[in-house]
Amino acid sequence: MAACGTRKAGNVWVKREHIGGGVLFSLRVQKNFSYDGCRTWHESTQVTPYTSKLGQLGGYSYNSITASVDGYEFANSNANGRTYTERTAKWNDSITSRGNFIWVRMHANWNGTHGGDSGMYL
Repeated sequence: MAACGTRKAGNVWVKREHIGGGVLFSLRVQKNFSYDGCRTWHESTQVTPYTSKLGQLGGYSYNSITASVDGYEFANSNANGRTYTERTAKWNDSITSRGNFIWVRMHANWNGTHGGDSGMYL
């Protein structure tokens, strides 16, 4: 394993929108992390759910975060070489009485690189 350097701060964010004739609702998640060339540290997560006026007119309302996890994965020969964050949010649909979900997953690596993806399901 390479020698560890100075601890630095970084962040990654992912935004997912549900669109139906315009943005109905969205979820933005930002992960703050530190890294030093050997390992990572999870610092904090900010979650911003949003329901547009169009979404409100369509009967959508934000319900809650239904799943939440922050953890570490093995990378760069280190059990804390990658830190990840996952969030799932639910919106209620008053027209069909179904839940609509957006999920987000993102990761940050020992060298400061990062990535994320998102999706939605009904």
